[in-house]
Amino acid sequence: MMTWTSINMGGTAKRLISIAVISALASAGNMVAPILYTGDYGPEFTEGGLLLILSHAASIVSALVLAYHFKRTNKYRDEHPIDVSHLTEEEQVALNDYHPNFRYRL
Repeated sequence: MMTWTSINMGGTAKRLISIAVISALASAGNMVAPILYTGDYGPEFTEGGLLLILSHAASIVSALVLAYHFKRTNKYRDEHPIDVSHLTEEEQVALNDYHPNFRYRL
């Protein structure tokens, strides 16, 4: 998920922030998970297993939503080209992933 998100971000700042957010969420999960696998919840560890299943389901749903959004945006940009030749090269680079020629990778 981290690689997929970072390659679909235009601009260094957005890329770095997206990686930082995903790392922070993963770290938060790593702090909560050991609490749910203590002897108090054993031997079935239902709460820990449920959290694991729910977090994986949330990851799958978010990946599907992102894939749908990326495909839809790519299709729209293919069908509605915009001429940016009047912009300077610096202005075009500043558009990042809003540049009409930017395509999301699936």
